[in-house]
Amino acid sequence: YIMDFADEKSYSTYTGLFRNGEPSGDGIYKIFHDENIAVLEGHYDLQNGFSGYVTNLETSYLYNGITFTGIYTGNYTDDQPNGKGNFESEGDYFFYYDGIWDKGDIVGPGQLNTNNAKISINGNITRASYEGHIENGSFNGQGTISIINKSVSYVYSGNWLNNLYSGEGTLTVSGIDILNYTYN
Repeated sequence: YIMDFADEKSYSTYTGLFRNGEPSGDGIYKIFHDENIAVLEGHYDLQNGFSGYVTNLETSYLYNGITFTGIYTGNYTDDQPNGKGNFESEGDYFFYYDGIWDKGDIVGPGQLNTNNAKISINGNITRASYEGHIENGSFNGQGTISIINKSVSYVYSGNWLNNLYSGEGTLTVSGIDILNYTYN
């Protein structure tokens, strides 16, 4: 069965099974909004929502107190990211995460990049690129962070606990106006 949905901002189509006038069972839902086309292909459940794979889904994600609006592509369970997927924000704040999600939260292993968002590392606010394990919204376990602050580059690779360096690791600092060094 095919049904078309329209509102002021978007146009959508659903091809699949229905129950009581609502999508229920296997189907494909396409959302046309401006120049974006989101495709949700999977199973629709009246109680739990959609589970399957989504492409180009416009959504928002809250991280460290900042709400990012962007596009999600990946696995979805019960109407939220779950499993392998990536999210890329739009606009002035840039936030990109490619990795593992659990019930809408990033859990790693994965890669997190930002150029305008605030990430707190050892109490300091900075801009960074991180690759490694994330748990409860914090860097936990093995990971590597790269920070470029003006003309100075900081790279830490090692163990993390709640966004803090913890245990064994290597910190390398380099830049144009400083003496390069490595601390193990």
